[in-house]
Amino acid sequence: MVEGVRLIFIALFGTGGFLAGGTFASESTSLALLCIFLGAAVGFVIGGVAGRLTLRAVSGLEQELRRKPAPQLAGGVVGFIISLVVAALLTVWLGIFYCLPLPLGPDRAMIGLGCVFLQTPPRDIQSGCERTIRSFENREKAQVPQ
Repeated sequence: MVEGVRLIFIALFGTGGFLAGGTFASESTSLALLCIFLGAAVGFVIGGVAGRLTLRAVSGLEQELRRKPAPQLAGGVVGFIISLVVAALLTVWLGIFYCLPLPLGPDRAMIGLGCVFLQTPPRDIQSGCERTIRSFENREKAQVPQ
């Protein structure tokens, strides 16, 4: 577990070193390689610490789960899944029926979901979509030779 987390951090920080090396040292290959190596080294250290903390948290969770009776765990999982389904249905219902006027179509449903998730008034989202569509139409008209 520790090695897996460490490997992820090495890849992330090595990529960061590559991007930093490409930005700051685009002419010097050795300086870019140094940035990649330093990023991977920092990822190795931080990944080890994060891996040990993750291992400690997972071990504690496993011990707590062993102490709980199986029916109580099963009831908790079923309750969690039911609550997720109810939340998803409420989100879709509010997004489709509450935020938007009729007639409904797939485009209105997507705008309604965006309205719920972004907490933005529907007319702002709809006007932004209409402006984007108009700009694409104008661009297409400009490209068509007459």
